[in-house]
Amino acid sequence: DITSSPAKYEKFLEDCITQGLCQLLEPAVIVRCRRDDVDRVKKVMSKSQSEYTRITKGKKCTVAVDSSFLPADSSGGVELYSKDGKIKVANTLESRLEMVSSQ
Repeated sequence: DITSSPAKYEKFLEDCITQGLCQLLEPAVIVRCRRDDVDRVKKVMSKSQSEYTRITKGKKCTVAVDSSFLPADSSGGVELYSKDGKIKVANTLESRLEMVSSQ
């Protein structure tokens, strides 16, 4: 279970946020996570933003943690939303397993 290893899980969250930012390509993004993961997400957000800027050759993006949370029984990960909430990227452990199992 990746969530039991803090360092690995933080790296996973960082990569999930970076990937979601690259998928959305929006100037402002809202990140939804489990309540228990808020501090971890806040810790890695700036790294994800820097990586996003590097990958997109200079694009900037503001990122905020949502005031709503993923269910407590969720396995972890994040969902990213455009500022207006119309576009969603699910990057939770469950959504990633679903994607792999459907291939």
